[in-house]
Amino acid sequence: MLADKAGNLYGTTGEGGSGCGDTGCGTVFRLSPDGSVTTLYTFKGNSDGRGPGPLIADKAGNLYGVTGGGGAPTDGDRKPCENFGCGTVFRLAPDGTKTVLYAFRDGQDGAGPDTQLVFDISGNLYGATLEGGGAGCNGYGCGVVFKLAPDGTETVLHEFNPDIDGLQASALVVDRAGNLYGTTNV
Repeated sequence: MLADKAGNLYGTTGEGGSGCGDTGCGTVFRLSPDGSVTTLYTFKGNSDGRGPGPLIADKAGNLYGVTGGGGAPTDGDRKPCENFGCGTVFRLAPDGTKTVLYAFRDGQDGAGPDTQLVFDISGNLYGATLEGGGAGCNGYGCGVVFKLAPDGTETVLHEFNPDIDGLQASALVVDRAGNLYGTTNV
């Protein structure tokens, strides 16, 4: 959960809302101090994304997050993306306008982002994916750490190799010098 100065809490649901069949594609919501819940955004699947993860906010009140699926259409040749898409990075403005900042394309650039994003002092976003990158991990890739510049350019900073450094990054932090630190699930 993410809290603002007024005591509101913000979060996501991996399912629920409309679209994506009976389970829904997920939502972003606000829980007010009085206990009322407001759905701020309902994901629609496909290019819009599905299955949102944790949120962060900037000083202007924009919320940022990732979706584990949806995003750019794929041709089905990359295993992590063939059924539900490779995922997205999104921004949700205070007025409810959602923008896809980046749609993971083919798995080489990452697939299934699942970590909370972090900002650096220049406004770049950093995150990690559970799959994608190289061809290891049964052809799915073992995950990547990525940088998303304010202009939308995505750069893969690291591809995980389970023989050397683990796989499936689960958390990232950035220090004042811009160094990234993280953990892996495996």
